Parts: sequence; structure tokens; C-alpha cells
Amino acid sequence: MRVLPNKTKSNRSSERVRRGPHAKTYLVWQVLIGSLVIDPFVPLLTPLRAPLDLATTIATWCAIGTLPFLAQERMHRALSKLRVLHTKNLAIGSHTVPVSLGFGAAVIVFSKIYMFANLPPSLLAPLVILVLFASRKYLKQVSTQTESDKALFASNPWAKVERWEQQVIVFALLPLILARAIGLCGALADLSPDEEYVRLLFIGLSALFLGMLRPDRSFFVGLCRRCKHPVPIVFQDIGSCLSCDARLRIAYHAWVHRLPIEQFLAPPQPSEEEKGPTGSQPEKR
Repeated sequence: MRVLPNKTKSNRSSERVRRGPHAKTYLVWQVLIGSLVIDPFVPLLTPLRAPLDLATTIATWCAIGTLPFLAQERMHRALSKLRVLHTKNLAIGSHTVPVSLGFGAAVIVFSKIYMFANLPPSLLAPLVILVLFASRKYLKQVSTQTESDKALFASNPWAKVERWEQQVIVFALLPLILARAIGLCGALADLSPDEEYVRLLFIGLSALFLGMLRPDRSFFVGLCRRCKHPVPIVFQDIGSCLSCDARLRIAYHAWVHRLPIEQFLAPPQPSEEEKGPTGSQPEKR
């Protein structure tokens, strides 16, 4: 493996600035909680209104959706286990996780259709065929994506870091968006002048959930399995970090300097002298 030339390290104009999942999530959290101050003025800015019952129902479901994420440590630990399991599945070519998710989604769809739609069996048949067709397509995509991910992660270790950190960010932002939507429901609720205090209840509940969901840095940091130094949580699940994995370190520097990873992690080619005058490898003695 080759190290980066010094001239590329001095080219600051092309370097990327790396912000970890905690920094990005915390910035979004600050923006969301600061935006609560505009909710009392939303009715003055838009004519859109929602019936109070509808606004209350949506806000209730948003609040219920945030409840599992209040135990942030447990949820981050569960996500970490899924990342490790995904790595093992890629190594052995297993589709256990995606197939299980697809099967679970299909069961939920069927149960909801049966419980709430009360459709006769004759009408359920086309829906069953549709779900089965979608499941077949999903499994085919899973197989293709698994092979693609396996090749990508093998050729570029930093790609796995980027993929997993994107998942951490989405995982952390989802409950924040749900909590913020509670205040927005109150801002758009159709209220009479005597009921304006209700709007403040929505805003207060949104602020309460956002406060409880404040991103805690400790949940985004772990220990490298090799050197035992504090590292971003995804490095813990990968099993190495920039300090103890030269291949990962080179891939990171290639990403920072926007350079093609292939020229740094490609296997070394034999020189002309090693090939000999005819271009063939010298004989071993």
C-alpha cells in the first residue's frame, strides 16, 4: 500500500471537512428547538388550518413514535448489534436480516389490511399477489445490493464508515423530526381566539420531547476493539480505527483529499526490472 504524496496533503482547497454523526445531529437539534419560537406566528403567515381533532391525533402518534427513542442508550446499542450482524451476513453471504425485515413488513401489511379494511377473501387475493410480487422484487434487490456492498467495502474501507454513519444520523434524526412535528401540529390547528392557549400546549410538549431527545455525545462514542482508544461508535463496530488500521487510514485520507481510492489501495505492480527484459516475471530459485 502506498501513502499519499505530500503535494496532495498540502492542497487544502480540495480537502473535505469531516463532521461526525454527533456534530451533525446536534446542529439539527439546535435548529429544531430554536425554531419553536416561530410556531406562535405560523397562523399569521399561512392560511392553512387543520381541525383540532386531526392535529391532536397526528401529534399523539408523533409522541408515541418518539417514546422508544427516549431510551437512547438502548436504541443505539440495538443499532450497533444490527451493524455487526450485517457485517457477518456480508462475510458469509447471508440474507437473514433483510429477509426477516421483508417478512415482518409483509406480515404487518397483511394484518393491517385484514384488521382495518375488513375486506373479503376475494378482494384480498389481488393484494396478496401484489405483496408477493413486491417481496420477490425486494429479495432480488437485496441479493444484488449485498454483492455490491461486499465488493465496495472490500475495495474501500471508508465506504463502510460513511454508510454506517449515515444510518446513525437517520436513526438519530427521526425522533427529533417527530418531536418537532408536535409543535407544528399545534401551529396549524384551527383554534378559536379563546383556545389559543392550546397552541402553547403543543409547543410545550414538543419542547419537552426535544429536550429529552438531546443528542448525548457519549452514545456516539465507543472504544476501538484493537487499541482501546475512544473512537466514533461505528469504528467500534468495524473493529479497528484510523490509528491501528493502515488500510482504513489511507482510505480516509483519499476521501479527505478527494482522490480516487484505487490508486492507493491497489496491489503494487511489478517494476520493469522485476519483469525482466521480456516482460515476464523472473524465475524463482
